[in-house]
Order: sequence, then C-alpha cells, then structure tokens
Amino acid sequence: MPPEEESVDANAAADLYSRVAAVRAAGGTGSVAPPSGTVSAEAGGGGISTKVYPRTEEYAYVTRSDLRELQTIGWLHQSLIGLGTFFSSGAFWLAIGIISQQPKVEFTAWLGMCLISIVAGGALAAVGLILFAVKQKKLAKYFPED
Repeated sequence: MPPEEESVDANAAADLYSRVAAVRAAGGTGSVAPPSGTVSAEAGGGGISTKVYPRTEEYAYVTRSDLRELQTIGWLHQSLIGLGTFFSSGAFWLAIGIISQQPKVEFTAWLGMCLISIVAGGALAAVGLILFAVKQKKLAKYFPED
C-alpha cells in the first residue's frame, strides 16, 4: 500500500516566510508568530489532529568571530581554573602533611616548592576567572537586559 501524500498549506507557509523575511530586513529585531489553526489529516480511518499555537521569538545576530572567541574562551577558562585548583589544593595538602610530620616546623625545600605551587595554582585560577569575566562581558553584549 503506497503512503498517503501530505499536503502543506502553501498560503500559510508563504505568509510565515514573508514575516521572517520582513523581520530580517528590519534589522533582526521583532517577533514572528506562525499561523494558528487546525490542520488535520485522515488516512485509512486513523486521524491526526494538530493545533498550532502562536509563538513569539526574538533574534540576536551574532558574528562568527564572537562565536569562535566564546568557544575558545570557554574551554580555556575552565582548563585554567581546573589546573590552578589542582595545583593549589594538592600543594596545600602536601604542605600540611610535611608540616605535621616535622617535630619542629622548619622551612625546607619541599615546603618551598609547595608554596610556589600554591602561588602558581592561584595565578592560573585567577587568569581563568579573568577569562570567565571576559566571556560574560561578551555575552552581555547580546543579552543586556538579563
């Protein structure tokens, strides 16, 4: 048995297309509401009834360079914060272990390396947080009211 052919209301599709084109021509701001009504089809005794509700969308045009920058900043800031936290926390707990095993607290080379790792980890995490702030500022350009 061959499948039933579906028909699309050409007037409704053309109307929706013309609304989208008008919004794009006007600078990309505004809303598009698809036509409402009931579309129904019956095939072999079974039927499908669909109700289309109006919907409003707001568009913001984003440049490719901004998307690439956001993509790069995203993984970079997460990696830097992760590495910084890893070095800082590991060195901190190693320093605690070194200090707790000494009968008298002395500054040793191992303790010095722990302090250097804590500072370096903090610096990496700080750079990651700065990149996160840059990303948020870039996104605020497209969503100023949020």
